[in-house]
Amino acid sequence: TKGSVTTLAMKDEEGRAGLLVVDYGGASRWISLKLDGVDPSAKPKCTLLDHRHDLTPCGVAFADGVLTLEKPDFFSAAFLVEFGRRP
Repeated sequence: TKGSVTTLAMKDEEGRAGLLVVDYGGASRWISLKLDGVDPSAKPKCTLLDHRHDLTPCGVAFADGVLTLEKPDFFSAAFLVEFGRRP
């Protein structure tokens, strides 16, 4: 947890990795997280969960080890970011 943002990393038995990112009404619409141990060439997929969206695909940027997400508004939001299998 850092400020209004809470993260939970996950990995299943098949090697798929993911990150749940939740912002509880933070003052910014942008969330940037430095991620260690993620392949720099990873192409993450993101799903938005908030008071207006339910399992809605959304954009995500990942460059130089930094994951960047944009909240649709200033309310709380949750993002499920999936990275796929590690080689």
